[in-house]
Amino acid sequence: MNQSKLMNSRKPNNGFFYWGLAMLVIALLSFWPSYFKPVLDSTFNGPIGFIHWHAAWVFSWLMLLVIQPWLIRLNRVAYHQVIGLIGVVIAAGVVYSGFMVQTQFMQHYFNLNEVTHAVQVPFFRLVTLLVFTVCFILAM
Repeated sequence: MNQSKLMNSRKPNNGFFYWGLAMLVIALLSFWPSYFKPVLDSTFNGPIGFIHWHAAWVFSWLMLLVIQPWLIRLNRVAYHQVIGLIGVVIAAGVVYSGFMVQTQFMQHYFNLNEVTHAVQVPFFRLVTLLVFTVCFILAM
């Protein structure tokens, strides 16, 4: 049975769309006071310049979590597949930029002699990044 017939024979499930939308909204609300608002007001002065790249990659990933299930809902399987391939590049960008941001944060806090912020906090974030990477690889 081809994919389009299989898609038409099932009742659409909007759950993935709503979960993706919820994660996008939560991320925007959570980072609004510390990142988005200062960036929009031109008052952001974080110690790491690469953070903007990481934010762009992660925001793109969260947009994928909304767009991909919506394309399936609309039975646009071909678009879903093409954007899925773009998602591989976006996931790699999330991992690379996340690693770079954490190494830059570590260097910044080592220079300030703040060992807790230089080791413990980035360790947790790097473990989270590793979990994202493993989950993405397993999903492929």
